[in-house]
Amino acid sequence: PDIALIAGYNRQAQPVGQGYVLGAELTLPLFDRNQSAVREAEALQSGVDGLLQAIERTLRGEVAQAHARLTALLEERERFSQAVRTDAILRAALAGYREGEVSLVELLDARRAVVAAALRKLELDLAVRLADVALRQSTGALE
Repeated sequence: PDIALIAGYNRQAQPVGQGYVLGAELTLPLFDRNQSAVREAEALQSGVDGLLQAIERTLRGEVAQAHARLTALLEERERFSQAVRTDAILRAALAGYREGEVSLVELLDARRAVVAAALRKLELDLAVRLADVALRQSTGALE
């Protein structure tokens, strides 16, 4: 309930004339059950629920994207490892050079191809590790 005190000077033209006034007011809500506060709390809860759902959707999307990237990089690394046999290329080039069938330029070109393949394998390994870190970070496993 609300309580109010009123005090003041009262001046009247007739019978009494002038004087002081002191009053008290007490407001008793008979039918108020804090409906406005309840509606406000429900509206705030609804807003928070909407925000929480949006954050959850965003996080699920980030996790799915990180997982898809990691899976794609793992598959690419596996395909690359199976497709490129650098030891066979280098042995064939060395054997051909010793036999005189392959020139020095072709041997150096084979060596360059082996180095390029090794560099690509290292790049794929790094990309896989970074994608794994991104996936762990998006799931909260890495802080």
